[in-house]
Amino acid sequence: MKNDRKKEEEDMDTKIRELVKRKNEGDFGPQTIDLCFEILEKEARIAEQCRIAIILSGMIKKGLGKRTQKFLKANEKRLFGRAKEVLHSSLMRMEGF
Repeated sequence: MKNDRKKEEEDMDTKIRELVKRKNEGDFGPQTIDLCFEILEKEARIAEQCRIAIILSGMIKKGLGKRTQKFLKANEKRLFGRAKEVLHSSLMRMEGF
C-alpha cells in the first residue's frame, strides 16, 4: 500500500518536472495543456495542485477557458480551494480576451 502511494507520487513528480520543463521552454501546445489537466486530476498534494493551476492559468489559447470550466465542474470536489480560485479567476483571460 505504501509502496503504491510512493510510486504514484514519484510518477506525478516526474510529470510535474516534465511540465515545468515545457513551461520554461515556452511550449504551451496541446500536449502541455493535456499534461496540466492530467496532473490536476490525479494530484493529491495541495501545493502541487496550486502550482499546476498557476501554470495553466498563465496560458492563453482559444477554447482553453471553456475546457477549464468543464474540467472544474467535473472535478469540483477533488480540487482544493486555492487551485479552484486560480482557475476560476483566469477563465476569461485564458480565451485571449
